[in-house]
Amino acid sequence: MIRASTKMRTGAACGIAMAMLVTGSAQAGSAGGNSLNGTVIETCGKWVMKLRDFGKLKLGDYNFYIPERYQTVPGTDTVSMTYAFGPTTFTIFIGIPDQLGVEQALVVNGTYEQRGSKVNFQPDGAGIAVLAAIYADLSENFLFGDPNRQLVVNVPFAEITNPDKLRFKGRVKSKGNRLKVKFKADTLYDIQFQNNSENPDVFNAKGRFKLRADSGKCPSTPPPA
Repeated sequence: MIRASTKMRTGAACGIAMAMLVTGSAQAGSAGGNSLNGTVIETCGKWVMKLRDFGKLKLGDYNFYIPERYQTVPGTDTVSMTYAFGPTTFTIFIGIPDQLGVEQALVVNGTYEQRGSKVNFQPDGAGIAVLAAIYADLSENFLFGDPNRQLVVNVPFAEITNPDKLRFKGRVKSKGNRLKVKFKADTLYDIQFQNNSENPDVFNAKGRFKLRADSGKCPSTPPPA
């Protein structure tokens, strides 16, 4: 898997979002009832990752795991993801900073099925690769940012091992104005250390990747000045 191919600059992702809004400019809650069709909803939450030998990591504030000297983007209390819905398809825009604090915008596409307030998501193959890349990036950034783990060079490989059985679901509330999302995936990943490290490189380590996000947890937008 070539992780670079899954990354896009923030401006490019915003351009895609604008194109979607032009073709279907409805915002969250503008569709009738709880229907997600034509809506754009932001959710905020935390990624939870389980790494062999490193335990469970709860990542919310971006700058929590990027080294202080590389914190070039403003810290946030939560990780923000923007969902744009068509009749049966969805697109998620997720901003993930690299080790140097430069934010990369990643895009996950797929289909969804809505039954009343319940929503089941199924990312397409490219979207699953993006989610695996996010796992690798967040793991790498955390290990690189930990003063005790700076012998880590990178996480060169990660894959989701249960793509057909992903637990990726949501619930619509407040007449379409609020979306709660849960995500869980099993992963395999590698860790590469520096040549002078006493730690051996890790191959095909088992991990777990979770997300709990909620529109109600996003910071309130300040009123215009």
